[in-house]
Amino acid sequence: MADKEAEAIPLKPQIGSCENSTSTTTTPRGKRNSNKKQTSEFRTKKHKGKKTESILDERRKEDVLQIEDQLKAFDPMEPAVSEKLTRATNPYAYISPEPFISILADHFDVNVSSEEFAARLDGMDKLRSLKDEFVIPKKVDCARVDKENVGPDDPVVYLCSNLLGLKVKTVDNYMSELLRDWGNWGVWQNFEGRFAGMGIDQKPTRALMKLVGAREGEITLMNGCTVNLHFLMIHFYQPRVGRYKIICEENPFSSDLYCFKSQIRFHKLDPDKALIQVKPRQGERFLRNEDVIDAIEKHGKQTALVCFGGIQFFTGQRFDLEGVTKAAHAQGAVCGFDLAHMIGNCEMHLHRWNVDFAVWCSYKYLCGGQGAIGGAFVHRNHWDRSAPRLEGWWGVKEEKRFFMNPELDASLGANAFRISMASVWNTVPLYAAMEVFDRTCMRAIERKRFWLNGYFDALVAKLNQDVMDTFGLRGDKEGILTVPDPKVFKVLTPANPKERGNQITFIMRIPRADVIYTALTKAGFVLDYKKPNILRISPHMLYNTFHDMFLLANFLRKEVFNHLGTMATAYRSSQKISTG
Repeated sequence: MADKEAEAIPLKPQIGSCENSTSTTTTPRGKRNSNKKQTSEFRTKKHKGKKTESILDERRKEDVLQIEDQLKAFDPMEPAVSEKLTRATNPYAYISPEPFISILADHFDVNVSSEEFAARLDGMDKLRSLKDEFVIPKKVDCARVDKENVGPDDPVVYLCSNLLGLKVKTVDNYMSELLRDWGNWGVWQNFEGRFAGMGIDQKPTRALMKLVGAREGEITLMNGCTVNLHFLMIHFYQPRVGRYKIICEENPFSSDLYCFKSQIRFHKLDPDKALIQVKPRQGERFLRNEDVIDAIEKHGKQTALVCFGGIQFFTGQRFDLEGVTKAAHAQGAVCGFDLAHMIGNCEMHLHRWNVDFAVWCSYKYLCGGQGAIGGAFVHRNHWDRSAPRLEGWWGVKEEKRFFMNPELDASLGANAFRISMASVWNTVPLYAAMEVFDRTCMRAIERKRFWLNGYFDALVAKLNQDVMDTFGLRGDKEGILTVPDPKVFKVLTPANPKERGNQITFIMRIPRADVIYTALTKAGFVLDYKKPNILRISPHMLYNTFHDMFLLANFLRKEVFNHLGTMATAYRSSQKISTG
């Protein structure tokens, strides 16, 4: 019955050229071209024969295919502009959106940082209609917003989906229907209606299977993210003499770190010896893929589990799940991931990549609401794995669940890990969100992110240049900014689109950055701030627009110029300000 109910979510026509959403993606450019030595080697060898020229020609063909695929994010363009974009590909570097953003602006004869250009991009966005499915908070209703001179329908600019996604409009009616069914039917609400409790945790799984690239039976909904990580580690982390280490990224999300350490202590081991955190190189902000692989190979047969976040929660770096999994398996280790910051904004193929297990929450990019039910993935290769597993009656096969037999007859696949009946209150909002996700695909979401984040990168680059031109040291001109690196807004997230998700983390390298954040909040920008000077912005491709990014960059420009102008007046005659 649960499987039939899982198919009951009504499907509407998909938006965003989703016909190829499950096709094999091309090799990440970061693996191929992030190595500068390799790039220069190709340049020096170019004269040595046709073989190298052939390699570059093949790369350019691949680049053209990539940019043609990215262009599917927009409504059809004139052949002339498409040709300009494909001609601009560079076989020596990963595909970066910034030069293509400039080509589009030139084609439309507008400035990259103009509001008109943002409107042009929004007008071509194939996912633009999905914004209407969400409740965008209004400034007059939103906490911490200055209500003076605010219109009754002025929306906030919501860029905080890494913390909590927005509500889908149908949630209110669905929750009312659920309450009505409970009131009208009592216990029969468990078995009747579209939100019957018996199958509620199975209803959204069809959409989630597509989001993570899973096969039938490989995912389940239960508990919360960290609880699920504990449950699966009990099963998959089985240390023994000589093989006991856990490898993760440095400074993972704190809840993951607590989980790793407590699981190690549970097995009477020392976290200082058993937990290996892979660090970036000195002076670098994020991990290189090759350093992750090297760490796994270094600890080799001593490693029991490799468990990374799919996206590093602070920097926004996206890890190579397939590459990490292969490296772990080559050493005989199990490989799992916390996908809390990745699911709903990055295309994944967990089954094809042979990921052993994964967990996630549903309240961020999945828009399931605060405290929404969590999810877990267990590859079918492990369904008959002989290892301890916590058990409860909801892990029993559905047709035998009410027999109350003394021995558990486990469900097939990930559902065997369920303990208790899922809460309908934590699941129905996710059901509503999955109806919206079902109208598009992850490939379409990836395409839009390529352009939207690239557009914001271009705006930040222009803002940095304008600030330094006005306030920085130039020749004999006296300026108040004396930073060696002329980037007042320094992006910490990797520039390579294959190594990032929706989130962009950057440092505001100016004195009293908290003043800028306070102004942003009062003006109706909802984003994440970490003291003393870190901003994390997380646009959601289903409801954020290019105009949102324009508004943020424009407001930052105004506030930074006002802020530095005031400081320049006060301090120009007495001192220079080093922002370090």
